[in-house]
Amino acid sequence: MAKIGLRDPYYAVVTVTTGTGGTEEESIGTAKRLAKAVQLQTTVNAPTTKLYADDGVAESVNEFIDGSGTLTVDELEDDAAVDLYSATKITTANDIVNKATDTSAYVRFGYVIRRIKGGVTAYRGIVLARVQFVIPSEQWDTKGEQIVLNTAQLPFNFYRDIREVWRRMSPWQNTYAAAQTWMLAKIVQADLTVAGT
Repeated sequence: MAKIGLRDPYYAVVTVTTGTGGTEEESIGTAKRLAKAVQLQTTVNAPTTKLYADDGVAESVNEFIDGSGTLTVDELEDDAAVDLYSATKITTANDIVNKATDTSAYVRFGYVIRRIKGGVTAYRGIVLARVQFVIPSEQWDTKGEQIVLNTAQLPFNFYRDIREVWRRMSPWQNTYAAAQTWMLAKIVQADLTVAGT
């Protein structure tokens, strides 16, 4: 199998509130394109814990705790930066203000990957249920004899949602359009444990 593609990173802001009886509730915003994707890397934190009894392993548990990753994009647009990092946009001037008290928002994060297996191309939509992007470091270079093309690296952490879901993936699709349609529907679906529409 050859991994040969990554496209269409989208996000939808997740608003978390406390409902009746102190239970956590989520509402999902509108799906928005984040940027053009260059690279994505994720790492899952799912340690294995073993219980030893009678000099042997009696039980072994491997459970998702959380995860981290880095999305590399061509450039993060201002409106997406405001949503992801809870910055303030002064609309009369289009200035962006970052305050020390800003806390990065929770978002649903989706994308489409592409593979070739046995000469057949297929596409898969993937949605991470609850993601929090970390304010990134920046690098700018002066123009010299050679032009340096810098990209934006956006680190993030991902977690379970209120229904214990951390990821949902489509079956491999024959067309990119089918995988993209699936991803855009799931990124705004309230409950990722059901089939949806």
